[in-house]
Amino acid sequence: MCGRTAAAMKVGVVGQAMAYQHKGVRQEPALQPQSTGSFYPSHNICPQQSLPVVVCEDGAERSLAVMRWGLKPSWAGSGFDAPKVYPINARIESVLEKPSFYKPLCRGQRCVVVVQGFYEWQAASKQPHFIHAAPDPQAEVKQDWLPGDHPAHNSPLLAMAGIYDICGDERTFTIITMPAAPYLEWLHERMPAVLSTPEEVSRWLDTSVPAEEAVKGLKQCLTLRWFAVDKLVGNVKKKEYACMAPLGSTNVATAETKSMLLKALAFPPGAQPKATASRPSSLQVGKSLKTSKSTKL
Repeated sequence: MCGRTAAAMKVGVVGQAMAYQHKGVRQEPALQPQSTGSFYPSHNICPQQSLPVVVCEDGAERSLAVMRWGLKPSWAGSGFDAPKVYPINARIESVLEKPSFYKPLCRGQRCVVVVQGFYEWQAASKQPHFIHAAPDPQAEVKQDWLPGDHPAHNSPLLAMAGIYDICGDERTFTIITMPAAPYLEWLHERMPAVLSTPEEVSRWLDTSVPAEEAVKGLKQCLTLRWFAVDKLVGNVKKKEYACMAPLGSTNVATAETKSMLLKALAFPPGAQPKATASRPSSLQVGKSLKTSKSTKL
């Protein structure tokens, strides 16, 4: 699932990061005046708080909106009822079946949720981790406001596929999730639907693409990176940088490195680490592979 994120950047930075080509001209999505709630940059954002999202309504140009996290159906009535829980995630397996998701999808109400990354807790150890995009030297906007030694310093912002709905004057959204890619299964069984390229973002926002085709086009991101963070992030009142500061070395995983990780840890083919086992960083794994002559790749 995806139930906690970090977005400590200004809305203007999101516009720069989500710039696109329209008729050969570079454009940045402008902020809509009809936003729901105020966006307060924070390193620890939880459901029912607001986040910046990118939308493309009625075939118009893309725009930025601030929406509350937790999808409130259009038929739910006016007023955001805080005690009532609205879905923060939409499972891709049933998103085309449940009316609360399928109806806004058919109306073209797809959005892109833009964050620095998201948090996930390893089930057995309860150890929180921060997951973010891989560093990209070519990215126009990188998280260079972070300290230079922070693992996400050169990483672009993370774009996730979402669905939004309008109930009275309120706009709310949910994030689509899917089964976790094999390299992340040790951490959690689910992961958000990450849009890794401008083409994937464009296809998701293109309302001329039928809902069924748009959903089927979503796929697992195989290049995410992660690192452990302090359990401070579990306190929703804590919003400071310490929530996403690395607790140890950066953990890096791709589809290619999964087999290397298993071999370096001396697990038999197809085996998975025990839930209580600590995961070494990719740098530590790389060193063990170089020094061990008996390891065969």
